[in-house]
Amino acid sequence: MRFIRIPISVLFAVVLAAPLGAVTRRMFVTSVTGTGNLATWPDAHLATGLAAGDEICQTRAALAGLPNATEYRAWLSDAADDAYCRVNLKAGKMVDNCGEPALPHLAGAWWRTDGEPFGAGILYLVSPEQRVLNPPRFDEYGHNVGTGLAVHWTGTNAGGSLGNGSCANWTSAGAGDSGDIGMTYLTSAGWTYNGGYGCSNAARLLCFETHLGDSLPGYPAWTRLAFVTSAMGTGDLGSWPQAGAATGLAAGDAICQSVAAAAGIHRSESFKAWLSDAGTDAIDRFQHDGPWMRLDGVEIASSKADLTDTVLASSIHLSDAGDYLGFSAVWTGTWNEGTGTDDHCTNWTSSSSGLTGRAGLPASTQYNWSWWASPSCDFAYSHLYCLQDLPLVFFDGFDTGGTTAWSAVAP
Repeated sequence: MRFIRIPISVLFAVVLAAPLGAVTRRMFVTSVTGTGNLATWPDAHLATGLAAGDEICQTRAALAGLPNATEYRAWLSDAADDAYCRVNLKAGKMVDNCGEPALPHLAGAWWRTDGEPFGAGILYLVSPEQRVLNPPRFDEYGHNVGTGLAVHWTGTNAGGSLGNGSCANWTSAGAGDSGDIGMTYLTSAGWTYNGGYGCSNAARLLCFETHLGDSLPGYPAWTRLAFVTSAMGTGDLGSWPQAGAATGLAAGDAICQSVAAAAGIHRSESFKAWLSDAGTDAIDRFQHDGPWMRLDGVEIASSKADLTDTVLASSIHLSDAGDYLGFSAVWTGTWNEGTGTDDHCTNWTSSSSGLTGRAGLPASTQYNWSWWASPSCDFAYSHLYCLQDLPLVFFDGFDTGGTTAWSAVAP
């Protein structure tokens, strides 16, 4: 066995140029739930509206023993104040720079209560960046809230300002009123906005510790990579420019390898598309087991079993071009357990409007990361998931401070 030294400067760093704060800042979704009338929650302690949301967050933080419990704010907007401004400890609307000469950005970075990063700072959480590193699904005690009730009130759109509904400024539990929600299992924009929800229903809150915190550290690049393609095309994969002369599943692999090579990603020839057809299941196309991580160093799954057990560690929403995708379609033809569906655009050779292909949602960490919708095969805006299939790659930046890798290859 010999080892080849390979530069990996193409890996996207999580370290961002945020000012250095004094402490680690945390965020969580509440373990408790309630209607859109926040004053009715026991932890509101007679407060109403946004003040009730903040009181609930602070009470939950204190009960969990989190530091700086009184510094938490609920990620909520109403007619007077946007969530973005509130987390910056300002009042008002983003369109008015939260009452400041320039839009403030003195909040974050944030970690979830399980010790995994959420985002590098307030500017990176909202559009157009939407660089949410992990979904927010852990509560104040560090427990995964699961999928039983995966919604939290926000009233806030992808940009951080008031969306389409806020349950009458968080004072209504009326069935006829609605409030915008985010989902605990989504990244990109879905963590803060995934549509409206009846105010009489129960949902969680999303709580952020305010003030600047220490910047996120760089992640060591230590295992196989996964990304979503910046390239898009119809269900006839052979028609994509990156496919060369290949067709079907082979075209998918060629596309992954082509865009990886163009991005300078090491061992580009080892990527395969997460695709099934009538005769082959996606999971069986991978000879080597996990783990897999995104190009920013965040783990996706620890093994093939983990990849196909309904819940990913984080979403595959970072592209070869460095963009964090949201509500986009990704051709898969694959159920979340890695087996093929019946809709695969005739083995990925058809762009007919009369046929469909199963597609996944890149911002999701639930089953629908692999099967979400079935666009017609002439839909020209679907991406592909690309996962590395090679013996484990070891990186040695930890001992040299450099960005070099050692990759095991056959002699």
